[in-house]
Amino acid sequence: MAKFIAGQTVVCIDAKSKRYLTEGKSYVVIEASSSGRSVLVKDDSGVRRGTLASRFQSKVAYEQEKMERFFENVPAGTIIPVPRGMVGGHMLVQAMPKKAKTPRTVKIDPLDAKVALTKMLKEVYGIEATVEQVIGSMDKSLELVLAA
Repeated sequence: MAKFIAGQTVVCIDAKSKRYLTEGKSYVVIEASSSGRSVLVKDDSGVRRGTLASRFQSKVAYEQEKMERFFENVPAGTIIPVPRGMVGGHMLVQAMPKKAKTPRTVKIDPLDAKVALTKMLKEVYGIEATVEQVIGSMDKSLELVLAA
């Protein structure tokens, strides 16, 4: 849990059931408890309210997370305009493309697998035999692996 100090700018990250706070809005800490569990802020209507510190995140950390989430969704090679006051006029994103998730298990028909493996034996290895014949001539352990 982050410990906040008076005068620090924080951002509300959890405004559920709190009608006087807005998620994503910045607030200034007026006072923080010594345990770090609660803070006193001025809410949206200007009233001083005490609330849990866990509902807030420091503005710097919030902005950093926001940028990380943004760059996760930007395709590589995209040109993004840079806000005023920053050096340059554009920024080229060199983002890594997301890896496609590979399935952990694939269910296939055993007959299709036998046909594909027999075809591979003929084309790749030049063996004129069916998968059953190759398995029958080998150790039982291979048969168990392919049958599973």
